[in-house]
Amino acid sequence: MEGAQPGIATTLDRAQGFLLLAGSLAVVLAAAAITLASRRFAERHTQYVAILKSLGAQSREIAQLYGRSLFWMGLGGTAIGCGIGWGLQELFIRLLGALLPVAPGAAGWQPALIGAVTAGVCLFFFAWPPLRRLGQASPLRVLRADIGVADVQRFRDFLLGGLSIVALMWWYSGSAVVTGAVITGLGVVIGLGFFAARLLLSGGRSVGGFAGSIWRVALAGLQRRGRANALQMVIFAMAIMLMLLLSVVRSSLIGQWQSQLPADAPNHFLLNLAPEERPALEGFFGDNEIASETLYPMTRGRVVSVNDAELPKWQEVEVQGVPRQREANFTWSDQLPRGNVLVEGDWWPADAEQPWVSVEEDFAEDLGARVGDRLAVRIGADTLEVTVHSIRSVDWQSMRPNFFMVFPRAVLERFPGMYMTSFRLLPEQKPLLNQLVNVLPTVTVIELDIVIKEMRSVVDQVARALELVLGVILMAGGLVLISGVRSSLDGRLRESALLRAVGARRGLVLGALWIEFLVLGGLAGGLASVGAEVAAWGLQTQVFEMTWAPTPLMWWLGPLAGAVIVGALGVWSCRRVVSVPPIVLLREV
Repeated sequence: MEGAQPGIATTLDRAQGFLLLAGSLAVVLAAAAITLASRRFAERHTQYVAILKSLGAQSREIAQLYGRSLFWMGLGGTAIGCGIGWGLQELFIRLLGALLPVAPGAAGWQPALIGAVTAGVCLFFFAWPPLRRLGQASPLRVLRADIGVADVQRFRDFLLGGLSIVALMWWYSGSAVVTGAVITGLGVVIGLGFFAARLLLSGGRSVGGFAGSIWRVALAGLQRRGRANALQMVIFAMAIMLMLLLSVVRSSLIGQWQSQLPADAPNHFLLNLAPEERPALEGFFGDNEIASETLYPMTRGRVVSVNDAELPKWQEVEVQGVPRQREANFTWSDQLPRGNVLVEGDWWPADAEQPWVSVEEDFAEDLGARVGDRLAVRIGADTLEVTVHSIRSVDWQSMRPNFFMVFPRAVLERFPGMYMTSFRLLPEQKPLLNQLVNVLPTVTVIELDIVIKEMRSVVDQVARALELVLGVILMAGGLVLISGVRSSLDGRLRESALLRAVGARRGLVLGALWIEFLVLGGLAGGLASVGAEVAAWGLQTQVFEMTWAPTPLMWWLGPLAGAVIVGALGVWSCRRVVSVPPIVLLREV
C-alpha cells in the first residue's frame, strides 16, 4: 500500500513516529515520577535507618535490605505491567480486530523485553540512588531531626540518569533526531528552570515572620526550600512540557492529514483519451459544469543511462538506494504543472526546443541524476538524449495528474501518446459517467471516490488512536505532577502546623499555600512552553517534514494550566493543615 498510495504511507509513517515519540515521553515521565517517589520514600525512612544504625546496623546491611526490596518490587511490578499490557492488547484486538485489513499476529517476547529493560533502567538509575544513600544516614538523626543525608555523588547520579534516559529514548524512537529534539527541549527547561529558581526562589533578603502578609509567608516558604523548590519546579516543567509537546505535535499531524484530502479534491481519473477526442471531452465537461484539471499528454518511457553510464535493470539490483533503470509516464508542458515546486534549476520558456527535462526529486535520487546530467531515454524503439534542466517536488496527495519527467513541447510532441486528466463529480452527478462512456467509449475512467473514502477512514482511525495515546500520556503527566506535589508534603505540613501552633489563622496558611503553588506552577508552565516550542520546531521540521509555525495558544496556556493544576493539586494535598489540629500533625511528622 505504501508504494501505491504515498499519502497513506506518509500518514502511517508519521503516526508510527508519533507513537514512538509518545513511548519516549512516557519513559521520561516514568523516570520523573520514580525520582520524586524514591526521594520522598528515602526522606521518610531516614529516621528509621538512623534508629537501625544506632542499634548497630551497618551501612552495607541497610543497602542490601533496601536493594532486595527494590529488586523484588521491580520484578513484581514488571510482571504485573507486562500482564496488563498483554491483556489490553488482547482486548483491543477482540474489540477492533474486525476493522483491521489483516489478522494481527502474536506480539512475541519483544514488548516484554522492552518493558523489563525500561523498568530495570528506571529502578537502577532513578529509584536506587536515593535508597543507596540511606545507608549513609547518621545515627545522630535519632536525636537531631535536622541532620539529613549527605548529597554525595548526587551530580554523578543525575549524569548517569540523564544518559540512561537518552539511551532509552533513542532505543524507543529509533531516531537520533527525535531524541535530540526532545532532549534539547528538556535541556532548555532544565537550564532555564534552575536559573529562574536561583533568581526568584533562592537567596535574596531574608523574609521572616508571618504576621500581616500572606505574600511574605509564601515567599518565605519558597526561599526556605530553595533547592527543593528548584528541583520540584523543573520536574513540573518537564511534565507540563511533554504534555504540551505531545498535544501540539498531535494537532499538527491531524491538521495536515485532513488538509491532504480537501473537500474539493478530484475524485475521478480519465485515461487513454486520443488527441482527436479532446474537443469532445472539453465540450462534455463544459456542458455539464464538471470541474476538471488540465489535460496532459502522456507517453511511456524508460531512463536507460546517466552521463553515458548504463543503468542496471530494476530486477538486477537488490540493494535499495542503488541507481537503476526506471520506467515512468512522461509528459510535456509549457508551464510548471500545478502543485509542483522547483527545487533546483529553472523552468524553460514556452517556445523552448532544447532537449531538456524536469525530473521529480525522488525519481532523480533513484537515478542518481542532478541538474546538468545527461540522460538517455528510450520511448518505444527510439532513444533520445536529454539534459536535466530542473528538479521538482510533487504533491502526490493532490489527486491531480503528476509525472516523474516533464519535457518541453518540442521534444516530446512528436512521439505518439494519449491524454489524461482528473475531474470531480458530485454524488448527484454520478449518472453522467454513463453518458461520458457513450460519448467517448475508448476512454478509461477510474473512480477514486471510494479510495478517497477509505483514505479518510484510515486517517480518522489513526487520529482516534493518537487521541487515545495522548489521553494516556496526559494521565501519566498528571500522576507525575501529583508525585511532585507530594514529594515536599511532609515539610510543608510541618511548617504549616508550626504557623498554626503560634497563632496563624487558617486563611493565612491556606492563602500562603495557594500563592506558593501558583507561583511554582506558573513558572513551571512558562518554562514548559519555551521547551515545548523548541522541541516542536525540531520534530515538525526535522522528523515529520512539516512546516513549523509558532503556537501562540501554548504561550499563555502553559503558565495558566501549570498554575491552576499545580496550585489545585498542592492545596488539595496539603488540605489537612487547615482541618486537623496542629498538635496531631506535629506528632505525625
